[in-house]
Parts: sequence; C-alpha cells; structure tokens
Amino acid sequence: MLWGQDCVGPGDSQWMVESVRSFGLNPAKSVLDLSAGLGGPARGIVDSYDTWVTGLEMSPLLAKLGMERSKALGVSKKAPIGHYDPEHFNQAGSFDLVLADRVMHRVRDKENFLDRVCDCVKPKGGVLLFDYVIEGTPSSWESWNGWRDSEPLEVYPWSATRMADELTQRNLDLRISEDLTQFHRRQAVERVRRLGEALKTAVPEPRVLKALARELALWWSRLRVLGSGLRFCRYVAMRPT
Repeated sequence: MLWGQDCVGPGDSQWMVESVRSFGLNPAKSVLDLSAGLGGPARGIVDSYDTWVTGLEMSPLLAKLGMERSKALGVSKKAPIGHYDPEHFNQAGSFDLVLADRVMHRVRDKENFLDRVCDCVKPKGGVLLFDYVIEGTPSSWESWNGWRDSEPLEVYPWSATRMADELTQRNLDLRISEDLTQFHRRQAVERVRRLGEALKTAVPEPRVLKALARELALWWSRLRVLGSGLRFCRYVAMRPT
C-alpha cells in the first residue's frame, strides 16, 4: 500500500527496470538480484527484457511470499525468489548482472560478501549497487543514533570512498559512483504523499494501520539522517574479460 505493487521500498519496479537498461539484458542473459523483497523488481525485469532473474532475499517471510507471487504469475522459473544469508553468501553459477539495493550496509563481513559477488559475475558482466554510505560527520548525533536504533537489523555502512575503493580493488572497472540522496528522499516523500491521499478515501484494517505506522516511523528516522551524515549512492562496475 505504501511502496507499490510487490515492492518493499521507495524505488518501484519501473525504476529498477530503467536502472538496469544500460546493461543490455536480453533472453540470453541472466541476473542475480540480492535484494529481491517480494520480487516485484525482479519480475519487472523479466517482463521488460525477457531475461532470467534469480532473486535472493534476506527475510525468510518476504522470500516465501515473493516466490508465491512468482508462482501465481506463472514466472517461477524465470523469476524464482529464495532466502539467503549475506553473511554466508556463496551462490553457484555466474550472471551477466548482479544487483543489490540497500543490502551492503546490513552486511558485517562486507569484504567476503563482495568477494563472493565478484565470483558470480561473468567476464564483461556488471555489478549494480544502491546503498547507504557514510559521508562526513552527522549534523545531529541524536538523529544518527535514533536511526541506528530504529533499524530492524544492525547496520554497518562504509564511507562512499571505501565502497568505491573496495570495488576497484577487486579488479572491477568502476564506471559510475553517483550520489542519489536527494532523489531517494523525493521517492520516499512522494510515496508517503500518495499514501496520505489514499487514506482519505479508504482506511485499512487496524492490523495494516499498525504495520504502516511502524514503516513510516522507520522511514522518518532514515529521512532525518539522509543528507546529514548518510548518503544514498549508486555504483556501477564492470568485470573485464
């Protein structure tokens, strides 16, 4: 209701479809999505490019629901969704594109995780990361600590420079390192605005309202630090032949 059909964050399926356009996906290529959620973006990529997407999700519940949706929509083979633990990530096979939206900052052993990600990328394949990174000193430590306390899982963000350096140290050609903080903020605020409009005409049941209240409280704490010590960045890197 807040984020759109089968999505768990501000970036909807069409946004992800556009984000991967430059990678030239087609029916002969494959994608590994390490932030599958309910599978909306993965299925959007399948629908748009007729490619194969393997979706992995940290939450067992979201992974289960996402796979049920893929089955119901008849794309369980082209867009399967499964659960994984990024701290023990060791995916078999290789892919033309590996993507992860807001995953890295939740991983404690990032070096090992990135090593395994690189192992999955085919020669001439790509890596697309969207993530929260530290930039400078927080303008308010109260807001910063409040954000960390409100997150459902521990967070371990790197600095923007560290993220870029770690990618290049793995012999990846870093093509893009872009600050999307303000865009990300606008995405979230616009979704909240749409929710407010929807609630004027249809009030959901109390259980749903409680879930919405929790999600809004979490995003309020994020918005308080986005642009004030925390950044949302995009990284595009390619593996050479």
